[in-house]
Amino acid sequence: LDRKSPVVKVAYETGPKSFDDISIEHELNGAPRDHEGNPIRRKHIQSKWHTTAGVFGYHDLIDPKFINAERHSLLQRAKLARTGNGADSDGLRLELVTNWRLRPDDPLMKLVRKESDALDLSSLFDGTTERSQMGQVRKLWREHLGVDDDALRPIVRALAIAETTESLASLRERLDDRFA
Repeated sequence: LDRKSPVVKVAYETGPKSFDDISIEHELNGAPRDHEGNPIRRKHIQSKWHTTAGVFGYHDLIDPKFINAERHSLLQRAKLARTGNGADSDGLRLELVTNWRLRPDDPLMKLVRKESDALDLSSLFDGTTERSQMGQVRKLWREHLGVDDDALRPIVRALAIAETTESLASLRERLDDRFA
């Protein structure tokens, strides 16, 4: 790789389980910044492409079937990826890229920040009770993961959800051009 490039390594089919399609490592200097201005040292991308259109919401992130798994959900995989990276987990981004769309009436739609695809922690941890919309999201995710709010926050902070309407054929064509 070019020494001036902040990219140190790109790998395919490697990385934490369920976030292992593409892994990108960056040098600290010149690394892209996350939604809070912190460097993203490692980005692990999981691509979920479907042949037909579909929608998903916050409940789907606790359902293993959503990621074609039998035992562990996307959130459980994010928790394992985050805790498995120890001190280096602060520079970690776990990104789901999918052609399915967020349900317009689902609270997850309000959480995905469109400038970064990261989840909006200030909205999720807004101080409301468990009877509120965001309180119900926090409660479901906490109970599913067996954690409290303090442990949930860094897991959610590492997550990003990128929707696309681009077809797989179109994406491949664009990638072919970039790789050339």
